[in-house]
Amino acid sequence: MQPELLSAGRYTLRLRREPSLSIFPVLGRRDAAAGSFWGADRDGGARRHEGIDIFAPRGTPAVAATAGYISRTGETPLGGRVVWLADAEHGEHLYYAHLDKQLVVPGQHVRAGDTLGLVGNTGNARTTVPHLHFGIYRSGQGALDPLPFVRRAARPLSTPAGPDRRGEFVRLRTEAVLRPSPESGQNIAIQQLIKAP
Repeated sequence: MQPELLSAGRYTLRLRREPSLSIFPVLGRRDAAAGSFWGADRDGGARRHEGIDIFAPRGTPAVAATAGYISRTGETPLGGRVVWLADAEHGEHLYYAHLDKQLVVPGQHVRAGDTLGLVGNTGNARTTVPHLHFGIYRSGQGALDPLPFVRRAARPLSTPAGPDRRGEFVRLRTEAVLRPSPESGQNIAIQQLIKAP
């Protein structure tokens, strides 16, 4: 951050780790309820799991993890009763599968937290306990691992140790490279500051 030329100011930078989707896709659950993860073998290794499975009792509400509109609903041999939620702001499509019941229709606009359907075990999950298969697809990139989008940080970040440099002139010393999300190809340079001589 750089102030306007010849102006002064104080800045406080706070870093937080939190999921980019505002609501967990199964009401009353957290990421600990996920029991089957991205990339696991399916059909004897013929394909890979393109999502996470979130276990919950039959009839638990599956909710919109973000605002958007319902791009389609239907029933497929693998997913059973499915709902596709388009998140127009981020260009992603959220996929809800194995639903016992769908409670939305194509074209319907929803807010984060609205109920889309009820957890079940339809499709190829007929022999399993009820769960929601949750997937994320991005235009031009295909399926993404949804866990980083919904996982809560294990513990809050600690305040960095060291002297308080607020209000002092500083000079750049080192640089670290961070990415805004696991799937992002963009890098953000974060530079460490030291006191100017």
